[in-house]
Amino acid sequence: MVMVGAWLIGVGLGTAGSVAAQADGDPNPFESEADPFAEDSEGAPAEGTTGESGEELPPPTVPDGYGSQPSQYPQPQGEPAQGYAQPGYPQPGYSQPGYQPRARRQRIPYQEGMEIPPGASLVEKRRIGLVITGAVMFAVSYGLAVSLYTDILDFSAWMLVPVLGPFVEVGNDAFGSGAKFIFALDGLLQAGGLALFIGGLVSKRQYVEYWASDEPGWRVAPRFGVGGGGLDLRATF
Repeated sequence: MVMVGAWLIGVGLGTAGSVAAQADGDPNPFESEADPFAEDSEGAPAEGTTGESGEELPPPTVPDGYGSQPSQYPQPQGEPAQGYAQPGYPQPGYSQPGYQPRARRQRIPYQEGMEIPPGASLVEKRRIGLVITGAVMFAVSYGLAVSLYTDILDFSAWMLVPVLGPFVEVGNDAFGSGAKFIFALDGLLQAGGLALFIGGLVSKRQYVEYWASDEPGWRVAPRFGVGGGGLDLRATF
C-alpha cells in the first residue's frame, strides 16, 4: 500500500509540472520541428511578385513537354485527307443489242395423208376467207336492193326483205324483162353471200403450222403434199 501511494504521488507531481510548463508559454515540441519542404516553397518567388530592387520577377519557366497539349494530332497514313472526295467509278455502259430476227408463223393447208414434219403441228381454223367474201358479197347486193327501193317508188316493201325480196319483184308485171333480170341477179348474190358467210363460220379447215425466221434474204422452206414433201426456195424482203 505504501508503494502504490508513493507511485500515485509521483505521477501527480509529473502531470502538474507539465501543465505549469505549458502555462508559462513553452512552445509545442511538435511545432518547433523544421519543415524540410518549407524552404523550397518559401524560396521560390511567386508569379507576379517583385524582388528586393522593386522589379517584377519573371514567371518560372516550365520545361518543354510539360503543361501543354498538342494542338493537332497527325492523321493516320492510308486514309484520305478531310475535304477530298472519295474516288468514284463510272457506271458500266450497255450497248444496244443488234437486230434479232423474229420467228414468223407459217401455215400450209393440210391434205389427207400429208406427212407432218418434226416441229410442226396440226391445227384447225375457221375459214376466214369465206367469211370475209360472203360478208362483202351480201352487203353490196343488199345495199343495191335498198337503193333501188328508195329511188324508185314503184317497188314494194318486199324489196327490203333479204334474199327473198328481189325474187318477189321478178313477178311484178310493172317492170320489163331487163329490170327483172337485175332483180334475179341481185337475189342470187344475196343468197350466195349469205351462204359463204355462214359456211365460213361453221366449217373448219386443218393446217400444218410451223415457225420460220423472217430475216430478209433467201431461205429454203419445207413443202408438204399428199404424194410427199419437198423443199422450196423462198425470198423474204
